[in-house]
Amino acid sequence: MNKTQMMNEIIRVYDENEDLKRQLQQLKDGKVPLADEGNRNPEIDDKIIAIGRERSFEEMIYSWNLPTVKIKDGDGKMNFLTFEQWLKVVDTDSLTSGYKYLLNTITFNAIKDYFVSEFKEKYEALINIAKGEVLSEAKQ
Repeated sequence: MNKTQMMNEIIRVYDENEDLKRQLQQLKDGKVPLADEGNRNPEIDDKIIAIGRERSFEEMIYSWNLPTVKIKDGDGKMNFLTFEQWLKVVDTDSLTSGYKYLLNTITFNAIKDYFVSEFKEKYEALINIAKGEVLSEAKQ
């Protein structure tokens, strides 16, 4: 080992020692660095991701501009679109103006595929509202 290699090795050991001292102090203080994946709790990560997805969906999609789930057949009877039929009808008009730029790089179908579970929740809420309206109209 030449002098340069010896000096580099001493510096590496010194840096490693300082890093270990810092980590030890963080553990003593109860501050586990979450930047290290080994210190993370997968359940918390999943919850954070779910909250982020939900908030992103709420910011990106105008819920009030989603299509109706009700359709009338030829006899005037009220029917409901299936989820797949309804999702096909959802178009870019429901995308908020602040997120229209996404359409420059990805398709709206890709956005719908990514948020399919969130769209399913919106669909089910619309179905429940529509069924309630039909029942109240039938009672009158």
